[in-house]
Amino acid sequence: MFSLRNIFIGLLAFFLILASLFAVVSARIAENAIINNVIGERASQVKTTGNIIFNSPNFYAQGGSVLSVPRISAALNKSNETAKETLPERSGILFYRLININTKQIIASANEEELNLYFTRLPELSMEAGEISINRIQDQIEITYRSESIHALWMGISRAEILSTNSLIGMQLGLLIGLTLIIGAVLYVAGFYFVARPLSKLKIAMENVSHGTFSEKLPKGPGGGFSKVFEKFNLMLESIASVRERNEMVSSLKSDFITTVAHQLRTPLSAVKWSVKIILDQDFGPLNIDQRTILMKGYESNDRSIRLVNDLLDVDRIDSGKLQFEFAPTDLVALIDNIIDLVSPRALERNVSINFTGKEKGIPQVHADATKLRQVVQNLIDNAVKYSYPGGRVLVTIDRAGDKIVTTVTDGGIGIPKDQQQKIFSKFFRADNARKLQADGSGLGLYIMRRIVEKHNGEVSFKSEEGKGTTFTFIIPIDVGKK
Repeated sequence: MFSLRNIFIGLLAFFLILASLFAVVSARIAENAIINNVIGERASQVKTTGNIIFNSPNFYAQGGSVLSVPRISAALNKSNETAKETLPERSGILFYRLININTKQIIASANEEELNLYFTRLPELSMEAGEISINRIQDQIEITYRSESIHALWMGISRAEILSTNSLIGMQLGLLIGLTLIIGAVLYVAGFYFVARPLSKLKIAMENVSHGTFSEKLPKGPGGGFSKVFEKFNLMLESIASVRERNEMVSSLKSDFITTVAHQLRTPLSAVKWSVKIILDQDFGPLNIDQRTILMKGYESNDRSIRLVNDLLDVDRIDSGKLQFEFAPTDLVALIDNIIDLVSPRALERNVSINFTGKEKGIPQVHADATKLRQVVQNLIDNAVKYSYPGGRVLVTIDRAGDKIVTTVTDGGIGIPKDQQQKIFSKFFRADNARKLQADGSGLGLYIMRRIVEKHNGEVSFKSEEGKGTTFTFIIPIDVGKK
């Protein structure tokens, strides 16, 4: 169970593990730093000794053509002793030899017992004379310096011996781990009392708030910052409760006002629409062109007002949860075909073509509210035609994706400005370029459309680029009970 106590214990354990890892890593870094430092010092020692031996006539016998073994061995011994005196705790030298590369023979050595011995493995050497080569073999590090002839200096260093003489690393590791355990114990005790318990109370209070309970306040905190947090939380509860009551009252008044006004407007608007329609149908006599033009403008304006009133009523019903849905088997393909036939005359006036693809794929019926779904499709196709450029094309596609139906409406019109796309589903919002092209519009269509699709357990998305067009996609399950 993911209780706050268990989470806190888990975090503490994580901290202890992290701190222990840090201590180990720190020790490893310190070890590597010491090893690298010793390697650098020994490499410098080998190169310096090599330059002296191979370039000084003092180390040659018999007229300067043969190396003097006693002198070289003495020089190697002296170099070793100097290194041990300078850094006695980090010497680590296993052997120091002068070798013949061709015969694999030890010519001179700091250890007299190695003189004239042969070896089976030739150490790694630089390809160029006068260069250092460093080779790591398990716990041993070998440093070689090649002369211009057949000779080379060969030093072996023990990694374990260097580290064993550096007790500082072990002390550091032990100190860090001990300090980590002490800090962890203190943090656990203090954290449980000053953090875990108050957070547990705060969590319970927040769960109550999420369930709509604002009356249960927090007790006085344990002191420190949480006392102020609890006090502020209680004040917040009081404010939320007060605002909630006020919002509920305002929302109720607003809903009643919109419903009353909308119903009062719809009745006379419907009467005006009916009256103008009778005259346009010339039931009271013929009309000349001017009369018909003026009446047609009035009829269209009245029709827009009726649609606005209906949109307002729909928004109010949606927001108050009163919008009713009647789900039944619905032929979405036939519904889209019918809407395209209805919109085609307006599209023809704007020289915009409408194509519908995918209906030949045998799309099954969906369990939906046909009337509400009709609003969705008609809004999308209407917008696509309205915001297309003259001579443009609107493409409607339908397809099945598993147990869902995917419908898209694409136009090559004005598009939606990028900085306004996040507001496109907000109530009463219309993009700037849409308002310039079409002054009429409530900005409610897309809001209503999305809420209807969501009530069908579906989802709506869009892609748009200003000046290039927009694609709206809505997906609904074949069975409305599935998501």
